[in-house]
Amino acid sequence: LRIWRRLTSASIIAARYSNGKNSYKYATKDTDDTVAQEKYVTILKETVIGAQPAGTLAVIKTYSGMAPAAAAAIDVIWKKEVVGSIAGDDTVFVAVETSVEARDICSGILRYLVK
Repeated sequence: LRIWRRLTSASIIAARYSNGKNSYKYATKDTDDTVAQEKYVTILKETVIGAQPAGTLAVIKTYSGMAPAAAAAIDVIWKKEVVGSIAGDDTVFVAVETSVEARDICSGILRYLVK
């Protein structure tokens, strides 16, 4: 129950696969709303320590325990570029298709940290 509350507070929902089987996937709600985007930017500002590209991965360092929140924010803010992400305790690996996209995501994150 606690995990479900955290997922829903991060705007992550359970959606049934379109094939009708009794299986679910987790996805973020549509967040075209400016207020929602600002919340995700705030999450990045409060959780991320640094970011560095590594080939077609963006490696994001966070405060301990904050990687899942940062990953959810990155997935929403850069939803067109992100192929997938994995969050541990204090590190997020973000997979993208090109090294240029990895650098762009890291640069974007670092710009948020400077403000």
